[in-house]
Amino acid sequence: MDPNETLTKIRELATKIGQFDFDHPEQLYGTAADLAEHVEALDEWLSKGGFPPDAWGRPETDDEYALRIVTAEPLGGPIPGVAGSHLPEGEH
Repeated sequence: MDPNETLTKIRELATKIGQFDFDHPEQLYGTAADLAEHVEALDEWLSKGGFPPDAWGRPETDDEYALRIVTAEPLGGPIPGVAGSHLPEGEH
């Protein structure tokens, strides 16, 4: 199973349902069944340890998360006039 192709199909089917023509309800049933089938396939793939679609990115490891948190600056960078909001190089 290719999770990238499956996600693409899920998105196409969701768009199709969003543009549903209520004058033709029979179209909804087949589209909804196809969507459910693809969602279930992707869920099973992920539940068994498969990699996520590229569009979802890759989960961070614990080490990557810790490094990002430790080395992060406050949102928007240093806070003017607040001591310690940004330590000079070598004082981390």
